Amino acid sequence: MKRREGLVVFITAAAVVAAVFGWLRYPIWRAQKMVADQMLDPGSATFREVRVVKGAVCGFVNAKNRYGAYVGYTMFAVEDTGAILIQPTTSPDTSISGTLGEKYARMKELEARLALLKRILGYCDAQQLPGSAK
Repeated sequence: MKRREGLVVFITAAAVVAAVFGWLRYPIWRAQKMVADQMLDPGSATFREVRVVKGAVCGFVNAKNRYGAYVGYTMFAVEDTGAILIQPTTSPDTSISGTLGEKYARMKELEARLALLKRILGYCDAQQLPGSAK
């Protein structure tokens, strides 16, 4: 009888631990799914150093581009509001030629990219993500 009671207690404790661990991992799983859905090939998305920091989930993601090649790991953050922030992988146009209107548009694009990166780094700074370069 004592053996059966011990087994029941063990199974109950294991179930509680599994439930708590799953509940703690849910925000990370949800954020990874949201980020992967933004990729051209969601099934190819791989993640590393994903963690919950300052109310957001942040880390690095790598996925295939339209040519089937991986583009390299880029930072991402998913805010608790559900906003998805992904570091741009394309280089901005920094040429100085063009009309004044074109230059203004490029400047605004660069400002938007900088603001996005500042927002991501606000959650995922280099000291909190050991694999990131300073």
